[in-house]
Amino acid sequence: MKQKPFIRQKIYHCGKQNRKSKNIEVDIFEHVETTKRNKRKREKLTSPKQQNLNDKNARRYFALLVKSNFGDGDIYLTLTYDNETRPKTIAEAEHEVKKYIDRLKTLYKKHGIKKVEYIFVTEQGAKNGGIHHHMLLKNVGIARDELELKWHKLGNANSKKIRENNNGIEQLANYLQKEPAGKKRWKNSHDLIRPWLSVSDDKYSRRKIDKLAKMPPDCEAVREHWERQFPGYVLYECQHYFNQVTAKWSIYLKMRLRS
Repeated sequence: MKQKPFIRQKIYHCGKQNRKSKNIEVDIFEHVETTKRNKRKREKLTSPKQQNLNDKNARRYFALLVKSNFGDGDIYLTLTYDNETRPKTIAEAEHEVKKYIDRLKTLYKKHGIKKVEYIFVTEQGAKNGGIHHHMLLKNVGIARDELELKWHKLGNANSKKIRENNNGIEQLANYLQKEPAGKKRWKNSHDLIRPWLSVSDDKYSRRKIDKLAKMPPDCEAVREHWERQFPGYVLYECQHYFNQVTAKWSIYLKMRLRS
């Protein structure tokens, strides 16, 4: 028998399970299901089969993956090609990055480090077809000059240490997965921490959600409410959505662990 609509909360956690995540994203919306999840259900998120950043769901997973694994002091690399070395296709370019990662693995072994933890984004411009890469690397103490030299004679490799702002690594994650004009997709090492999801129902009434959603999302009362609801976290983004078809409000939050 079909139940009446109820309020569902989904929390996307950036970090290991059974630990307080450094970043969370929260969706609160009206839902209809034959079975309620009165007890919180936990599950790891599955990486999209097509890691294509033209897709909305893939972009969200990518940002969660970045925030789960990288942060202050890690390495951000931009890899470009000279005219004579520029690959013609994304597949060829990704093959060059794979060879670069193999060279990094050899370098890491010399330093007694067993694995290379990375995410790289390959971007191909819509107009001229030019290809370049952005890469995030876990900082293991190897000099940035050594990392750059392993790109060999393909083109330029520029690296810098990531410096988080008040919103953590959010700005860089958004930049890397911004709406592409051309083709853009990513790949990652297999040993990264996967973001995970917890789902619970009946934590809020429709009346309460409607009241909150009709307030300015950046007002002090809204911030205070959600920071009380999620102790230890600071709210840095809040969005309210009104569905014209169902005439219902939903709420979307981004929060970081208080320093």
